[in-house]
Amino acid sequence: MAIFHLVRHGHHNWLQRGFPGRTPGVSLSEQGVVDAVKVSEWLVHLPIAAVIASPLERAQQTATQLARRLGLDIQTEPDFNEFDFGSWSQLTFPELHEQPGWVTWQSARSLCRPPGGETIVEVQARVVSMLSRLALKHGDEQLALFGHGDPIKTALVYGLGAPLDNVTRIEIEPASVSTVEITAKGVRVLRVNRVV
Repeated sequence: MAIFHLVRHGHHNWLQRGFPGRTPGVSLSEQGVVDAVKVSEWLVHLPIAAVIASPLERAQQTATQLARRLGLDIQTEPDFNEFDFGSWSQLTFPELHEQPGWVTWQSARSLCRPPGGETIVEVQARVVSMLSRLALKHGDEQLALFGHGDPIKTALVYGLGAPLDNVTRIEIEPASVSTVEITAKGVRVLRVNRVV
């Protein structure tokens, strides 16, 4: 039985503005640093065996607080990277509303691929594959994984057995913790969007 605490990174300056996507250099804001400390204070009391993070700065920075407190190195996991928004990256929300396919992506993500990006189906495939691989490697351990909203949502809808387009019905706030358990019997969702 592996337990995964899926943590969305803390606040950054692109929130409420648009999608930075995988753009390098998007770091935590002052609020985001506070978020990272709060998350680490909550998780440090759990028997965390590994700290794993997306390659992006904001996820790595959020993970750093917990890794330091536990005396662990951060393991970088490319499969937990942000959704690849392709040419939609770095567009503001008003600019996105003008893009062909944006309305479809908002309501039925499985039917839309951002130009030059990936589909939500591809995101879920890499995230579920990663969780399965880590469950085999870590057995009964608890792991903290620091990443991004959409990849976390895909893990949750998979655990719930819900259609993938239901990702838009789940809110994953910055610095929130969602928890899934993988056993030989399957996947269970234990916690969703707990803001600490």
